[in-house]
Amino acid sequence: MKHFLLYLLISFLALLKINIANAQVNTQDSLALVDLYNSTNGANWANHPNWLTTAPVSTWYGITLDGNNRVKFLSLVSNQLTGSLPSSIGNLTNLQELELGSNQLSGSIPSSLGNLPNLQYLDLANNLFTFAGLEPFVPVAKANASITLFDYSPQSTILPITYKNGTLSVSAGGTLSNNT
Repeated sequence: MKHFLLYLLISFLALLKINIANAQVNTQDSLALVDLYNSTNGANWANHPNWLTTAPVSTWYGITLDGNNRVKFLSLVSNQLTGSLPSSIGNLTNLQELELGSNQLSGSIPSSLGNLPNLQYLDLANNLFTFAGLEPFVPVAKANASITLFDYSPQSTILPITYKNGTLSVSAGGTLSNNT
């Protein structure tokens, strides 16, 4: 009888382990990750093991899930991402750290990043965003008090710099009313 109960216990634990291993990541998280891959030329990333394969999302390069199978950390630093960030990245609502620094990302920073109530660390430094690309995000970042570190600079070189009558001038883009 002891052996039978032990066998049942071991079988139950093995079954539980299989179910946990095969647990599915949240659908909106999966779709946001696919959008990120597609909009940043994922096929040409330096590292993209398991992305867009049948492998569990937890095995995709740069992804860490929390206990509820939601994306908690996304780190693709220095990974040759090009293109722009999709607005669906704001659907990763359990995200705590987003590290996309030292790539070739450009365009505007999606205001949907403000939908990330748990975001604490955002690294977008060393990309090709313009100051104008930052403007729509600033009010959102101010409203999201959970962000404790937002690393944005430096970005691409601001050109052209002009010299006229003893004054150097440069255009950072954006609108004057939003630049403080």
